[in-house]
Amino acid sequence: MTDIQEKNRYLLILNLLLQLLDGSVSYGLFSLGGVEAGSSVNAAMESWRFLGGVLYYKALAGALLLSIYLLGSRREAMAANALTITASVYSCYTAAAVMRFWYC
Repeated sequence: MTDIQEKNRYLLILNLLLQLLDGSVSYGLFSLGGVEAGSSVNAAMESWRFLGGVLYYKALAGALLLSIYLLGSRREAMAANALTITASVYSCYTAAAVMRFWYC
């Protein structure tokens, strides 16, 4: 296994863990009366109840991350960049949600 393949594997694991963290934070905030800003996620939560909507979108995000990882076997550097960007975005989003939760 090359260094970049190993890096991509760790980035995939990080991204999947961030999805779990985001789902947990979302569950905590929504159970306290929070509202989902995304209209498609909100519609799924209304149709399938809260937990079904969150699980659906987290599973979809996990499948997309896995497809980035699997398709990146030919273009390893591009997959590494994509996984790094998604990890960065979810880290910032989760940190902002936690900070908003504590300071509101």
